[in-house]
Amino acid sequence: MAKGYDLTLAIENERFKELAFEGQRFYDLARTGRAPAVLGIGADQTLWPIPLREIQRNPRLAQNHGY
Repeated sequence: MAKGYDLTLAIENERFKELAFEGQRFYDLARTGRAPAVLGIGADQTLWPIPLREIQRNPRLAQNHGY
């Protein structure tokens, strides 16, 4: 493994411990693209829909795949 990858995992694990009950783990994993592997979920489950009011304001917005 590369040292940069080891550092990233060390930081991820430290955030996991320090922010255990803060509700940040999912967002950290989703941001780094590791949520499907770590949580055993589908990649489409890490996407959030664009709010309807935003689509109504700008009809040219595209919706996330799967919503």
